[in-house]
Amino acid sequence: MNIKISKHAADRMIERGISKEEIDFIFNSESWDSVACSDQDDDILIAVKSVNGKKWRFIFNEKTGVLITCFPVR
Repeated sequence: MNIKISKHAADRMIERGISKEEIDFIFNSESWDSVACSDQDDDILIAVKSVNGKKWRFIFNEKTGVLITCFPVR
């Protein structure tokens, strides 16, 4: 998947220490721990994946291919 990164997501990635290369790898591997649709918008998916032993949540628009934000799960 060729994921595009929103300005908000890019800013959060810097703050949270996850690189564009890691995002590309994650979205190209297509193996998620879990995936759910947003309650507010059917185009938005909420996906969870373990990255280097830490679970991350990725919010992205499946229709446009845009990563909205990402954050580690506490």
